Amino acid sequence: MSNETESQKRSEAYLGDGLYATYDGFMIMLRAPREAGDHYVGLEPEVFGELLKFALNIGWAFKFKDDSIITK
Repeated sequence: MSNETESQKRSEAYLGDGLYATYDGFMIMLRAPREAGDHYVGLEPEVFGELLKFALNIGWAFKFKDDSIITK
């Protein structure tokens, strides 16, 4: 059983492949529902930055001269 409030569930975004995301004011929380209970991963700003760098390195995202980033 989840400890999430109804407002947290409403602000949750479905990302695809059974993955949901919320923002708690500091980090992005990822939730993957499973039969035995949900799995969670918290991405602090620095970790999310590293994930974006990874996406850039493998060609899944592109960085422009103005530092904006776009994903495929």
